[in-house]
This record gives sequence, C-alpha cells and structure tokens, in this order.
Amino acid sequence: MTALTVYSTTRTLGQITLDSGELAGDTPGLQEVAASALRIAGGNAEDAYDSLNGFTNGYITIVGPPLED
Repeated sequence: MTALTVYSTTRTLGQITLDSGELAGDTPGLQEVAASALRIAGGNAEDAYDSLNGFTNGYITIVGPPLED
C-alpha cells in the first residue's frame, strides 16, 4: 500500500491510499477526491494516484512519502 497525506493550511486532513489497484480516501471528503481523480484518469487508479501526488490549490496540499536515495 502507498499513501498520500492531505494537509490543509492548519492540519492534516487524512490520507488517500492506493492498495492492490484500489484508490481510497480515509474520510468522506477524501473518498470524493479519490473518486474524482479516478474518473478523470479514466478509471486507472495508478494514474489517478500519480496525478494527486504534489497537488496543491492554496487550500489543500497532497504529498506522498519522501523519495528514497
């Protein structure tokens, strides 16, 4: 399983995970974000996950784990 952490300007909002080809959020709001990304990516969960990594819009920031050297 891989996970993206979602932050607001003041706190951590939760995580969006990719596990065995399934994209999911751990709160209802993040479930909707995951579902929207999945629709935009044409149903490909890995593409949706990749498109969310690094997303920011001024209200939320979505980041994955740090890259290993």
